[in-house]
Amino acid sequence: MTQINEDRERQVVPRWRSFAYAAQLGELDSLTDGPTRKVDPKALSYILADWQEEPGLSVACDLVSAAFSVGHGILAEDAARFVLKQHNAPPLAAEIASRCLPGVTLEANAEFHEAYRIHSVDDINLQVGASRRSLRSYPKNPVLWTNLSLMYTVLGDRVKADKAMRVALGLAPDNRFVVRAAGRLYLHQGKFDLAHNVITRSSLVRNDPWVIASEIAISEATNRGSNSISIARRVLESQDFSPFHLSELAGALATTEAKNGSLRKARRLCDQSLLDPSENAIAQAAWLERNVGGIVRKNKVPVSRSHEADAWYARKAENWTESLTHALGWQSEQPFSSRPAIFGSFIASTVLEDFELAMKMLRVAYASNADDAAVLNNLAFAYANLGNLSEAKTLVSLAESKSMSAQHKIALTATKGFIAFRSGDPSGGRRLYQNAIASCGPSEQRLRAIAQLYFAVEEQRVGTPEFATFREHAIKDCDKLDETERSMLQPKITTLHRNPIDKA
Repeated sequence: MTQINEDRERQVVPRWRSFAYAAQLGELDSLTDGPTRKVDPKALSYILADWQEEPGLSVACDLVSAAFSVGHGILAEDAARFVLKQHNAPPLAAEIASRCLPGVTLEANAEFHEAYRIHSVDDINLQVGASRRSLRSYPKNPVLWTNLSLMYTVLGDRVKADKAMRVALGLAPDNRFVVRAAGRLYLHQGKFDLAHNVITRSSLVRNDPWVIASEIAISEATNRGSNSISIARRVLESQDFSPFHLSELAGALATTEAKNGSLRKARRLCDQSLLDPSENAIAQAAWLERNVGGIVRKNKVPVSRSHEADAWYARKAENWTESLTHALGWQSEQPFSSRPAIFGSFIASTVLEDFELAMKMLRVAYASNADDAAVLNNLAFAYANLGNLSEAKTLVSLAESKSMSAQHKIALTATKGFIAFRSGDPSGGRRLYQNAIASCGPSEQRLRAIAQLYFAVEEQRVGTPEFATFREHAIKDCDKLDETERSMLQPKITTLHRNPIDKA
């Protein structure tokens, strides 16, 4: 298996989670004791009248959702209490109702999280059906529309995801949860102008640190200058908000300062981001620690609060099972992202040789990243190892039709070589592997070493007389890798020391 660097540039782009999970993490908490922005309560008069005339569950759910969305949850206290007393209230409606009542929180429990945890494509299809049934009863609920958009995104249905998000934005154009989710959706879809515009059109970009952080991160991720840097500095210095509410904003600005070479400012801002960090802020600080020297103070990044960060820490410590477990948690939180699947599938395939698990992770990622060459490559490799060569060849053909970098082309050529060997064509496999190796320049030494290693193992498997030479080249290249990389490849390196007649 050949894989490009999965630790590519990272920004504090907004996490997109279900409403229930985001609320449990505190990401939707009010910035102050009162409404987060000024909205005329009269805007709720029509639905308040409905509640007074017909105090049923459906109307109550619509009212608490609308009141929460415009920052006046206090106006829906009676309806919120009513919802919480109903045994048949949807879990999501109960969670929103609890956010409208000061001092009331729902207990976190396994059953609640299970209702919103995404496990597979089949699970997501079931959730889509449940959400659509809920929307028939609560069609004006922007949270349900946003969650539905997330599910469609995971399934790769861009048209339906976009349609659902547009409905949500129409119902709640200035709601933090909806606006940040919309920005993340359009960023994922490659609609960079729309991703930026949906943030900047919101009134929250002037005073909500979560939304300001989103504007900076999306601007950086799409290579445009942010319009919010001065506002961000002012908000961070104002001390008007808790450290938690400021954590992603400080992390976004720290990343910008580090990119510009202002390491002292970046270090100070990173410290601020870690005073009481969100999960995303922790993951960003961990990325800075791995990729930019001198930014994060020693032992400053908290652990066990971010699956993404902990997956990387466990990888560095060579705790492969733990790293893969966190990669699975990371994917469950961001199932539409290719990053956790690429990260986890490499460990599952290369170190643990659990190709079934690698395939399952990659199938989820493939649904929403059908144009991602790395996902297609890794999935083809997993299928080939499981003996499904027909599917592996189909995925390779799909990958070849996509636009890809030189590194992706090298990886794909090596995977084609592996498939050829497993298809009974060692001469074709040998030619493809050698082409991949010859294409590696000075910056692709990691790719070269992995390709050499798998090439040698395949030559050993078919009993080639020249195997000893191929093994020598592979071990020589692997010796040039850092300690963690060599440890990841050790199972295959050990295989090379077996007698060639022993099947790998």
